[in-house]
Amino acid sequence: GGRWRMGEGGGRLEDWAACGQGGVGKGNQCEAKGVTAGGVPALVKACPHRETLNLEGTGVSGLADWAALCPASLKVVNLARARGVTADGVAALLKACPRLETLDLQSTGVSGLADWAALCPASLKEAILREAKGVTAGGVAALLKACPRLETLGLGGTDAGGLADWAALCPASLKEVDLYPAKDVTAGGVA
Repeated sequence: GGRWRMGEGGGRLEDWAACGQGGVGKGNQCEAKGVTAGGVPALVKACPHRETLNLEGTGVSGLADWAALCPASLKVVNLARARGVTADGVAALLKACPRLETLDLQSTGVSGLADWAALCPASLKEAILREAKGVTAGGVAALLKACPRLETLGLGGTDAGGLADWAALCPASLKEVDLYPAKDVTAGGVA
């Protein structure tokens, strides 16, 4: 397996996308700055066996267009604080990544959790949705139904209230639920 890590700054992703063939990547990790929407597909094609894709804090758009290029081997996708993440893009990514174990959408503007949660692979163990927009109790319920192996669920700072409505759906594998800072959590939902 291996990693991709991309962040903002200088350099063009398109110039070093050959990392999968011994380019600038070190070991199993590729690092880049200056990520553009055009560069991500080139990277994904050049690195077909990577297990981690980290686009944290980038402004990459067009996820719905290039997600299908992601290798089925991806286990970790970090889109935390990425701008331009859409529900259609997340849905396309989930369809392309049947082995996904970690999905980080922290502080993104993605909405429609109730619509795309059912596409989450059963292999998903960690869903970080802290401070993500559009997280509702109905979306959390759909996510919990789709993910029987879920171990960690990050919901702090979301509008996922209605804890009493979805708490009973938590799989036995769930070890950690992060609700800090909590919104609309009542004693009845925690009991």
